[in-house]
Amino acid sequence: MDENSTLENCFSMLDNLTKTLNHPKVKNSTKAKVLMRAMYGVKVVTLFVCSIFMAAFSGSAKKLRDFQVLEICLWAEAFIELQFFVNRGIRNTFSSGSVQY
Repeated sequence: MDENSTLENCFSMLDNLTKTLNHPKVKNSTKAKVLMRAMYGVKVVTLFVCSIFMAAFSGSAKKLRDFQVLEICLWAEAFIELQFFVNRGIRNTFSSGSVQY
């Protein structure tokens, strides 16, 4: 397998994982709700970090993701601001051509 096909496989896996990003509804107990929200947060942050690495490895910001986070999460606003700041910086870096390898 060459490097491009490996990256494409990674992009495909990231796309599939992004499609499964949902917040399951749990009605049974408060502990279960807290656990599911924590797991949702871990998935969102993991996909965000993977998206950043994929952009870096591919040398292009085209595949950089902007994730929508459920507003019920207390950290949603902070995450959206962080994501905007980081993604904008990456896109600006790639568009200016100042990336050094």
